[in-house]
Amino acid sequence: MNRKRVVLLILILLWAGTIFWFSSQDGAVSSAQSGRIVRRVIDRLFPRMNSVSSDAYSYFYYRVSFLVRKTAHYSEYLILAALLFGWFKAGRSGFFLSAFLGWLFASLYALTDEYHQSFVGGRSPMFRDMCIDSAGALTGAVLTMILTAAVCYAAGMAGAKPPKKQSRGGR
Repeated sequence: MNRKRVVLLILILLWAGTIFWFSSQDGAVSSAQSGRIVRRVIDRLFPRMNSVSSDAYSYFYYRVSFLVRKTAHYSEYLILAALLFGWFKAGRSGFFLSAFLGWLFASLYALTDEYHQSFVGGRSPMFRDMCIDSAGALTGAVLTMILTAAVCYAAGMAGAKPPKKQSRGGR
């Protein structure tokens, strides 16, 4: 296995371990963690929300919390699929196959992650979360494929020599 694949495999395992660690947190711990982030988002982006009624603030907090938590799901798997794409591509797979396999393996990991949450207190598996994870994985795989193809194309064009002029009349 070449050095690039080894490094990518280590990054994949570390990232998958990070996802597993977040999923292993008790529901109350997870809510408290995301709650701190949500309060920072509201304080920074919507400072006037602190002066509204508690009912309005609670409703707004719930909406922002939902958005933050689902964005985290999406982003986790976007990154995982991008890393998996790189690993498969470094193994000489084609662009489309690497993207497909990156999406597939990240989506399968999302499925096992949701199952794993059924054993964690205060957590439960949610089909919606798995769909969000899979959408993030698809985005990560496709974006990485496009960016990698663009870099390869640009590198190929930059290093290309101009075509030789064809002579006319047999010279």
